[in-house]
Amino acid sequence: MKKLTKERAEKFSAQTTRPGILDAILLPPGRGLFCWRRVCLGAAMWLLTAGTVIAASPGGVSSNLHVWYKADAGVLVDGSNNVTAWADQSGNGYNSTSVSSDPNRQTQSMNFNPAVDLDGNDYINLPNSALTSGGGSYTGFLAFYVNNGNWQPVVSGGNESNNQRLWFGGGDNYDQVDAWYGTANDLHSVDYLLAAGIPVVGTYWYNDSGSGREIFCNGQTRGTHSSTSRNHGSGNQRIGARPNLTEMFNGRVSEIVIYDRALSASERRQVESYLALKYGITLASGDYTDSGGSVFCTMTNLGFSTYVNDITGIGRDDTSGLAQVKSKSIEASSLLTLEADNEGSNGSPAWVDISDREFLCFGDDGGSIAAWSGTAAPTGTRRLVRQWRVREAGDVGLVKVSVNAADLPPFAGSNLVLYTDADGDFTSGAAPFSMTEAGGVWTATVNLNQGDYFIITSLAHTPTPTGTPTGTPTCSPTYTISPTPTISPTATISPTATISATITETPTITPTRTHTPPYTATPTDTITLTFTITPTRTVTPTFTISRTATITPTHTASPTISPTPTISPTRTDSPTPTKTPWVSVTPSMTPEVPADDLSHVIVYPNPFRGDLNPVSRIVFIQLPGRAVLRIYSLDGRLVREFQKDDSGNRVVWDLENRHGRPVASGAYIYVVKTIREKKTGKIYLLR
Repeated sequence: MKKLTKERAEKFSAQTTRPGILDAILLPPGRGLFCWRRVCLGAAMWLLTAGTVIAASPGGVSSNLHVWYKADAGVLVDGSNNVTAWADQSGNGYNSTSVSSDPNRQTQSMNFNPAVDLDGNDYINLPNSALTSGGGSYTGFLAFYVNNGNWQPVVSGGNESNNQRLWFGGGDNYDQVDAWYGTANDLHSVDYLLAAGIPVVGTYWYNDSGSGREIFCNGQTRGTHSSTSRNHGSGNQRIGARPNLTEMFNGRVSEIVIYDRALSASERRQVESYLALKYGITLASGDYTDSGGSVFCTMTNLGFSTYVNDITGIGRDDTSGLAQVKSKSIEASSLLTLEADNEGSNGSPAWVDISDREFLCFGDDGGSIAAWSGTAAPTGTRRLVRQWRVREAGDVGLVKVSVNAADLPPFAGSNLVLYTDADGDFTSGAAPFSMTEAGGVWTATVNLNQGDYFIITSLAHTPTPTGTPTGTPTCSPTYTISPTPTISPTATISPTATISATITETPTITPTRTHTPPYTATPTDTITLTFTITPTRTVTPTFTISRTATITPTHTASPTISPTPTISPTRTDSPTPTKTPWVSVTPSMTPEVPADDLSHVIVYPNPFRGDLNPVSRIVFIQLPGRAVLRIYSLDGRLVREFQKDDSGNRVVWDLENRHGRPVASGAYIYVVKTIREKKTGKIYLLR
């Protein structure tokens, strides 16, 4: 265990109180070492406990705030950035000064904000009753993510011997968010699975007056329970471990907030909005509320409902202690980073232009970022199909919008431009803002306003080929004529007539040929040339004709395409699925536990060939009753997701992505997950 020393207390004081106060108490004139050992140690511990006064509160909700740990305040670390103490920011003095092993404070871990990393071998001891004890209403919030699939709590406490314990975080039901209070009072997030490295705001709400309990993930309800009893013992209380230390958490924690009452729905939204904006999380509702209860970012209004993806925001809320200067959505599909210009950093804001309760957010329409398109683009440019729209409360001034070139389709030269427009029609009236590059990151500085649309473009260009083509064109595929033409009938005539004919053919050779090199282009592009070969052939047949000859040639063109496409790998299912034996299910009064066996899952047709399959669909069969099926592109982007919870054994994919658009030919990865197992495989599509 790591204990509080004089040096740690002084450093801890500098993080939790005004500079100089602790020093003045520790060493008043004339008292020296005696003061440190007696009076000053007591004063330091007073500052670490109930004497610490913190004015701010999460989302501005202060009534019955019981405990508040956050990684950007009150964390004491050693020279290796390992946590040695963590101070409660509620003002109630539930400060931790006892740490096991080496939990590490990561400064830029969650949306450019700190987090405490626990690697499955660390935990932080909390004072008794830090997580509350006994009965009574309760609301808890966590901002965290897992490093890998695990079954361990983020926070826990109580008496293991008689099941009087609290458990909240990455739960015991596979990789869901769990809240556990005593025997048979547990809740698991339904249809929400934790993903490694993806932060989540988990909320546990309990009302002992008859409403029961409910669990939320990112503001969306994920499970309810009717029980109104709670029995939480006063045993060991910890961050990162079970009370008896049999299981430990492997992940990162940025914030823990607990109230000893059931918050109202509007209060809960205020706290969730504070956490979601801070940690780059898109709330399911698309609405974000400030500490005064006002909605500062809503994507549910007419004209904004399309832009509910990858919501990214910055802003200031003094009552919440929120200072978010730089942000990027944590969603895998997110592309852009947003930063206030000349406003410092998240840990040290300058507040030049941004006043209290001023915010700027944007979301995107989920459009493609796979290629540049000239459709609906400003004259002379190509654009990403994806489009963004802005919400602003107050006036945050200039902002920087950045994108990593590695996340974009290839483009030539230094010509990325951000365009803004008031009506969303970028073919006219759009305003350009040039983007500059540094270290592969392109940035535009722009004043975005409420309701603005914006896009990313690259300038159009025409390559100019240089040099002289050399070499002999080749033709592929080759063509043969089958069967061989015949002349019927055979006739004779006297005298013999000689017929001479000249036949000129002009074949067009396709496909086109791509030469690389000896051609060069500025800028470098692929140059496609089409060769037309016109041979002249003279045929002089001699026929002996009696009366009228009937010539019946039959020409059948049968293209021979080489090489023949080979689709690999081939898939062999073992053992071979059969329809027997049949399993007869006997009803019982206990909840049915769905089967987890994924060994018999079959995907057909695989490969899918559009020329052989008149119906565009792929079927997954032999699935258990409850499972999650996700389909990804090879670069890891989510294409489609199915949540299965029924008595059937199949899911049908209509070969469309999650935005209702047909997917392209190629290889895809599928992942089937149940509460205990996971199976992956590949699907091949040939349209």
